[in-house]
Amino acid sequence: MTFRQVPMNLLPNGLTLLQQNPDCAASLDCEARDHGWLYTRHPDGQWVTLRKLTPDEIEKAWDQAADMAVLQGTKVRAA
Repeated sequence: MTFRQVPMNLLPNGLTLLQQNPDCAASLDCEARDHGWLYTRHPDGQWVTLRKLTPDEIEKAWDQAADMAVLQGTKVRAA
């Protein structure tokens, strides 16, 4: 099975955006050293690794990227 990344989900740093609020992205490039890692955007704007995705989560991320779907989370603001 061959997958391709859709440019609308592809960030300038090569990560694929999966969710906003909080921002989460994954490295889906099979040739990359960090393939299969989930990243989150740190408050300073840098992307930092959060955890390694399971094979099922990677498959779901590929499907989501192919559909150009970006999930919208709920950002909770401190009172």
